[in-house]
Amino acid sequence: MRGAAPAIQLALMTTALVIGALLACYRDDYLLGALCYRDADCGDDQCCAGVRCRPQPDDCLRTAGVDEPTPFLPAYQPCDRDEQCLVHGQPVCAHWAGATVGFCTDFCVGDPTRNCELHSDGFPVDYTPRTCATVDGQSVCAIDCSADPACPPEMQCHQGVCVPSAAP
Repeated sequence: MRGAAPAIQLALMTTALVIGALLACYRDDYLLGALCYRDADCGDDQCCAGVRCRPQPDDCLRTAGVDEPTPFLPAYQPCDRDEQCLVHGQPVCAHWAGATVGFCTDFCVGDPTRNCELHSDGFPVDYTPRTCATVDGQSVCAIDCSADPACPPEMQCHQGVCVPSAAP
C-alpha cells in the first residue's frame, strides 16, 4: 500500500503540471485570419475587419464608410516567410508555382469574391478578380489573372495568379 501512495501523488502532480502548461500556453492567435462577422468571433486584441480577424489596433482601421468596399493593405504584399504576414493577421506567405517571392494571403474558404481581400491598386477596388489557388496543399486567396493578365503595378501575372514583380 505504501508504494501506491507516492505513485498516485506523482501521477496527480504530473497531471496538474500538464494541465497548467496547457493553460499557460493557450493563446487565441490561431483566430488571426479566420472568417468572422463581429468582433466577438475573434480573439483578445483582435477585431473583425471586413470578414477576417485582424490584430488590434493598426489592422482594424479600415472602414471607409458604411457598406463601402475597403482593401486590406497588407494583403498580397511581398513576403519570404509566414511570420511576415502573421503580424497583420494573414497566416500564409504563398509562393505560387515556384515564384521566388511570396505574397501575404488568407486561406480561401468558400466564395473568393466574398471571403478574399480586395487589392488597393490596379483596378477598381470592388472588382479585384480573386480566386482560390492551391499552394503547398492549402487553398489560399490570390488575385486572378488567368482570363486577363492585368495585375496591380507592383505585381506580374505568373501562371494565372498575380505575384510580386520580383518573382520569376
